[in-house]
Amino acid sequence: MDSPKEPKNQEQTTSTDSPKSASASRSNPERLSAWVAANGLYVETALAVIAIGVGTLSIPLVVFGLFTALEGETSILSVGTVIAALGFVTLGGLSVVLLVHARVEFRRYGLSFNDGHDVISTTYTVVRTVETMLAGTFLISVFSAIVAALAVSSVPDLLPAIVGFSAILLPVLVIAHGCGATVRYMFDLG
Repeated sequence: MDSPKEPKNQEQTTSTDSPKSASASRSNPERLSAWVAANGLYVETALAVIAIGVGTLSIPLVVFGLFTALEGETSILSVGTVIAALGFVTLGGLSVVLLVHARVEFRRYGLSFNDGHDVISTTYTVVRTVETMLAGTFLISVFSAIVAALAVSSVPDLLPAIVGFSAILLPVLVIAHGCGATVRYMFDLG
């Protein structure tokens, strides 16, 4: 379930090329693509854990803040709202990282997201596809809700449901993917 190996058709450096000259000849986008391919899952999992942690912290503050706001005290509600906004921004960042990682893998391996055809490769492709679709759904639905709120001062009832569904499912799926990659790594060591 972890990211696939380097592509087989990549140029090999000869014994006369030093590693420094090989890395110097690569452009910044190539180096960034290589870094994202190697470390994308770690960044995605960290962002998912942060988003869930911040979201979990904000729920009791917002709920308790709503009750205290009825009596005129809004400071707890304000703090809970700021923390919820941070979680929401973290989910946006997670979605962007997922889309960038998917684009890098698509450019390297094509539609299958890797170069294998076994069960693990197929599972990786399915999970990566669902993650990418959820990330795109989250960003598009948030953008649509903002545009609708600005254009007609009203948000259709379906958009908050789509945002909520993708906001809950996306980090859970990414964390499950990260855990699966960790388990696979542990079995590969043994």
